[in-house]
Amino acid sequence: MNYNSILGQPVLVGSLKRAVKEDMVANGYIFCGPKGSGKKLTAAVFAKALNCRSEEDDKPCGNCTSCRKFDSNNHPNIEIIKPTGASIKIKQIREIVAKVAKRPFESGFKVVILDEAEKMTQDAQDAFLKTLEEPPANTIFILLVQNQYSLLPTVVSRCQTFFMRKITTQQIENYLLEHYKYDKEQISFAAISANGIIGRAIEMLSNKELQESRRLYVSLISKISNNSYTESSAAAGELVDSREAAERLLDFMLSWYRDILISKQDCEKHVFVNSDNADIIMRQGEKLDENKLNRIIDVIKRTISYINHKAPKTV
Repeated sequence: MNYNSILGQPVLVGSLKRAVKEDMVANGYIFCGPKGSGKKLTAAVFAKALNCRSEEDDKPCGNCTSCRKFDSNNHPNIEIIKPTGASIKIKQIREIVAKVAKRPFESGFKVVILDEAEKMTQDAQDAFLKTLEEPPANTIFILLVQNQYSLLPTVVSRCQTFFMRKITTQQIENYLLEHYKYDKEQISFAAISANGIIGRAIEMLSNKELQESRRLYVSLISKISNNSYTESSAAAGELVDSREAAERLLDFMLSWYRDILISKQDCEKHVFVNSDNADIIMRQGEKLDENKLNRIIDVIKRTISYINHKAPKTV
C-alpha cells in the first residue's frame, strides 16, 4: 500500500508527499469526501509515509521495519478513533489526548485518525479544539468527514483541508478489471453508476441489495416506457429514500437513455453500458426518436445538477 494505490487524487497526493519530503507537516488535516471516495486509504498511506524509516524520498518504502509493522496492523504510533454508538464522545477525545501526550513508542509521528469526525459531539469538538491549539509534539491528527461544515469553524481553521475529487469512469473501470473477477458488463455498469466514487463501484459489485435495486430500476423504466405513470411514481417512491438513492437512480437512468440513443446509431450491443439488457433497450428505442431522447437526457442531467446544487458540497 502506497500512494500509487490512491486513484485520481494528484493534487492531494502531491501535497502530502511534499509535506513529508520538506518536513512541513501540519498538526491537523481534514480529508473530506463522500463514503467510498478513498479518505481512509489516503489517511493510512500518509500515516505510513510519516513513519517510514527509508532514507529515500519516495516514502512509504514498504520495506523498512516501520512499514512492515504498519502493513501487519501492528504499528504503535497509529491510533484510530471511531464513533461509539451514534457519536464520538468527549471521553474518547480525552483518552486519546492523554495517550498521545506521551512520547511515541517509536521514532516518527504519532498519527491519530478520527473516522467520521463529523460525529464528534459538541463537547468532544471543544475538547479536541484545545488539543489542536496546543498539540502534543510529533502528533498528527487526520479527520475524515463527509461534510466539513459539520465541524466547528475554529476546528476547520486549524487544519489543512483536502477534498477527495471524483475520478473518471475509465479509471474506475480499469481498476475493477485489474482487481476483480466480474463480467465486463457488470464492471462497466458499476463504473458508470459509481458517479466518480471508487468505493461505491466496489460495493455495487459485491452488494446483492444494490444488484436487486438495478433490477428494480429496469422494471421502473419499463413502466415509464409503457406509460404506466401511476405505477412508475409508486415504484420510484419506494426506491428513493435518500439523496444517495436518488443519485443512483438518476445515474442509472442517464446511462440507460444514453444506451437507447446509441442504439439509434446501429452500434454493436456490447458498447452499451447496460449490455445485459440490450434487447429491452433496443425495443424501447423503437418508441423514442432522437429528439425526445435528447430532451429526456437533458432533464435527467438538470435534475442531477439541481440535487448537487441544493445539497451541502462535500467533494
